[in-house]
Amino acid sequence: MSYEREDTLEAKIMKRLEGIGYERVPIRSNEALEQNFRNLLNRHHSKLEAEPLSDKKFSRLMTKINNKSVFDSANILG
Repeated sequence: MSYEREDTLEAKIMKRLEGIGYERVPIRSNEALEQNFRNLLNRHHSKLEAEPLSDKKFSRLMTKINNKSVFDSANILG
């Protein structure tokens, strides 16, 4: 059985994802991660009805989902 190097596999996966429309987003800090999350919420969450989250609402949401599992956070966001 042969194995592929992790970085080679990662490059192939990223290329495939980009090929189907996903974009690569450079995230180099926690602030960049939160901003990307906020942008995705504002773009895709139907309950917002094209109204972006205010700083106050986003802060409350982050407090509410902080230290929760992915499953629990998804339920909160759903």
